[in-house]
Amino acid sequence: MATITDIAKEAGVSISTVSRVLNYDDTLSATEETKRKVFEIAEKLNYTKYKKKAKKNGNSHSANGLLKKKRCPWFDYLAHE
Repeated sequence: MATITDIAKEAGVSISTVSRVLNYDDTLSATEETKRKVFEIAEKLNYTKYKKKAKKNGNSHSANGLLKKKRCPWFDYLAHE
């Protein structure tokens, strides 16, 4: 599976630029040519966005993960409010 790093290398731009182009960042001041190139390379490499999978060790940085793992009356109260 292609990554934004792969696209950046082939396009000759930064990873940040690729990310911002693919996420349609209106504040990005890249040329239309650069944007077109990024999209073309992404399509050529069959790039698809995907969400990161949860870590297998169960660690989570989300509040939802915290609430599920720490059984505390205060957290239960907040979760049900």
